[in-house]
Amino acid sequence: MACVKNIVVIYVLLSLPVTVFSQTAQAIEDLLNTQAVSYQQAVWLALEAANTAGPAGFRGEEEAFRHAAQRQWLPKNARADGRARLDGVALLVMRAFNMRGGILYSLTKSPHYAYRELTYKNILIGRIEPGMAVSGYDLLYLVNRVLAYQDDNLLLQKFTRDDILAQTIRARLEEQNVTDTSVRVTNDGVTIHLYGIRFVAYSSELPASEPEKVIAFAQLLTSLNVQKIIISGHAAQALNPETELQQLSLDRARVVQRLMVTRGNWSEDAIEVQGFGTQRPIADNDTPEGMYRNRRVEITIVEYE
Repeated sequence: MACVKNIVVIYVLLSLPVTVFSQTAQAIEDLLNTQAVSYQQAVWLALEAANTAGPAGFRGEEEAFRHAAQRQWLPKNARADGRARLDGVALLVMRAFNMRGGILYSLTKSPHYAYRELTYKNILIGRIEPGMAVSGYDLLYLVNRVLAYQDDNLLLQKFTRDDILAQTIRARLEEQNVTDTSVRVTNDGVTIHLYGIRFVAYSSELPASEPEKVIAFAQLLTSLNVQKIIISGHAAQALNPETELQQLSLDRARVVQRLMVTRGNWSEDAIEVQGFGTQRPIADNDTPEGMYRNRRVEITIVEYE
């Protein structure tokens, strides 16, 4: 059991805000030896873990308890020194971590439905009853599970939104018979690779047939409520010095930006431009097809509704 307790201490300390880290080690160790925590103890840990008070933190358990009580984050009859029930702690963590619930919880904000929500979310598990006392170990374990649940949920939401946006763009491009493009989700956002925008060789000048392609992409992004993008230029390996190719790729990105601003009704502040030259190839430069794919403009969507 001592080994498990040590793991819980380390996990909670790593999860808490940095400003709280140094002062909580002993408090958490004390909690682990508490058979039934008070509401004041439960409030202190939950609010510190949720960083509810901001970087400055609370001056003590009493201030944290008043904060929670004033906002009705506790059962109506909860006393600072009273034994914390599991359903009351469930309500506390739901409110402190601003967790959403079903319609009955949303309407009542009651300990009963908070307990049911955490059970439904598989955060509360095992042999438990809403009226049971909460030990220090139980409290720490519950806070850990809430933190892990929120982290997983945020990652899932981001992936899902970006993936849906990428699929929507692919479908739109297919409907409009737009070729020479690809769309993928990257660490920076949703990135559209444009191979079909052709500049005059070794120049940032666009032939007369090309600007309309840029305008079409500007309109597509506007229709999808995109708010901020990065336009980056890329070059294939060639005999030119790398410094020239990097400047050329930057100039081409600026041309695309200028078209989106002047003819696509985009704000200049909403578009960042970058030039990478040959630094980021996505294909083999030893073949004409690979060089064609490397010689591209990318639009990365970083903010959208």
